[in-house]
This record gives sequence, structure tokens and C-alpha cells, in this order.
Amino acid sequence: MSTMPPYLRKRRQIMQTRTPSPLPGRLPAVLLLILCLVRPVAAQFYWSSGFRPTNESQTELDRLVRGGYADDEKQRQRTFYRGELARLEKAGVAAQTDPDAQDDYAVLLFMSGRDPEAERIWQALLGREPGRISTLLNLATARQMRGRMDEARAFTARALAVNPDLRAGAEQMRLRMLDFLAAVRRNPAYSREHLFLDELLPAWKARKRPPATLADVRLTTAPVEALAGLLQAFPSFGDGWMNLGMILENRGDFQRARLAYNQALKYGNGQAESLRPYATALAEFVSSRNPVRVAGRGMLTLVGLVLGLLLVGGLLKLVRAMAADRRESAEFRERMEREAKKKRQPEIHRSRDLG
Repeated sequence: MSTMPPYLRKRRQIMQTRTPSPLPGRLPAVLLLILCLVRPVAAQFYWSSGFRPTNESQTELDRLVRGGYADDEKQRQRTFYRGELARLEKAGVAAQTDPDAQDDYAVLLFMSGRDPEAERIWQALLGREPGRISTLLNLATARQMRGRMDEARAFTARALAVNPDLRAGAEQMRLRMLDFLAAVRRNPAYSREHLFLDELLPAWKARKRPPATLADVRLTTAPVEALAGLLQAFPSFGDGWMNLGMILENRGDFQRARLAYNQALKYGNGQAESLRPYATALAEFVSSRNPVRVAGRGMLTLVGLVLGLLLVGGLLKLVRAMAADRRESAEFRERMEREAKKKRQPEIHRSRDLG
């Protein structure tokens, strides 16, 4: 007969009949969603020290993949914004009516944690000019940095209605990013089943181990400038980095593709589990093509060849010396035999005479 107390028997019955939680299987996607929504968004605004509301690309690809823009933004956040804000306030910028100066002032207020003051300035600017692109996009960025994604999308769409080609299509990419993040919020497993640029999914599924790379696959799109512009503004968007790596790899730019994949793994993305071994294999492939390593291997080959020639030359000299020694020995023996024969001949003649 069981001596288990009644309350423990009841607990065991509950544990045995409880439905398993679906969370563990979805944990990676849930964590990714949390990272997307909680991680502080490093972003660039439209102002005198940031982006310009023009159509050309404003992003240097090499600087981007090497983390140069992100490092610059980290340095800014330490002292620049508050110091610049203090300078402008001392100069009386709050009383100025120039809209560009007011946009700058609002950005500095926001980045210094004074959101309500920045909001009032931006709304006043839109009241005077409802289609002011820089203000609309600054509001979109501010909303996104505070996690208000739906409002961020609305402000971005308003700006694109005025000019759809901003920064070589980077703001169109922002709209797609906001839609992708919204899909992840609705279904945390979405990023495991889809890519940010989902038209690249067949190419990713058809990938091979480098050096049989994605360069063997025909991609349906290659918006490098637009995607690079997006990642300059939002460098913590790991799914975007992965797609940039795919496009660069498809172009044969393996070194930059490797750096983009590293950024994707650093910030996290829905395909991290399959991307990690692939990125490792690509890094090994890139390393094998490194000019320094190739030159090093060539130098070692040359040194080995020189040493081999020296060794062969030394052996040939040794063989010739040995052959010369043998000839000299043979000649010495012959000479000694002739001399001995000459010495024996008089003795032979005397013996004949005596006989």
C-alpha cells in the first residue's frame, strides 16, 4: 500500500496528464523575435550628420560589411549626440525656423532621450509640410526604435508615396523589413521557413558546399545597393545580412559574402542553424584563395625547388668526385704495375744470362 501523501499523488496525476508545451520546439524563433524587438536598434536618421533624402546610394559596401558604420554609430552614442545637442541649444537653435535645423535638433533630442520634445518638433514640421520626406522617415525610425512597428510602417509608406526611389531603394527595403518582422511577430516560426527576401529561398535550398557555391544558381533578384542601404540604417537585422551574403556570393564576391554571413550570425537570424556550417565552409574556401596564402605556398614551393636543385647539384658533384677518385686510383695502380714490371725485367734478364 502506497504511503505517498494525498497532495503528492494529486501533483503526480496533474503532471502525467498535462499537455506538453509547444514552446520548446519554437524556442529559437521566439528568441529571435525577442532579439528583433528588444535589441536596441542602431539606426541612421535623415539629418546633416546622417542620410540625405536623395535617390543615389549613400553606402560604401566594403565599409558596411566590415562593420565600419556600426562602429561609428557606437562612438556617436557615447558622447556625440549630447555634446552636439548642448552646442545647438547654446546657439539658440530652438528659436530657428529653418526646417533642416529643426530636423537636426529633433534628432539630437530623440537620441538624448527627450522623445516628447522631438515629437513636437517633427509634428510641427509636418504641419507646415505634410510631405516632408526627411521628417516622415525620421518619425518612422523613431517609432521603430521604440518598437512601434505599425506606426513606423505607416510613416515609411507616406514617404515612399512622395519618392519611391530614396537611397537607391533602401526605404523600399525598409518597408519589406517591417512586413517581415510583422510576420515573425504573428508566427515566430516564420523566419525558419522563409527568408527576408523570400525570392531567394529556392537558391538557398539548392545550395551546395563551397566551392560549388551559390554562384552556380541563378538568383531572381540582386538589390545590393538597396539592401546595403537598409543594413547601414539597421545593422542588427540579421536576416537582411544573410540575404546580402547570398547575393554577394552569387556575384563571386566571396570575401564580402563571408563577412556578411558573419554579421548575420552575430546578430541572429532564422536560418542560423544551417547558415553556421555553410559560412564555416565558405570561410575555408575563401582562405584557400587568399593571395597571401597562395603567395606563401608559391614561395615554399620555390624554396623547396631551390633546395632540391642544390641537393641534386651536390649529389652530382659527389658522383663526379667519386668517379674521378676511381679513375685516379685505377691510373695509380696501372702506373705502379708498370714500374714494378720495369724493375722485374732486369732481374729476369740476369737470370737468363746465368742460366
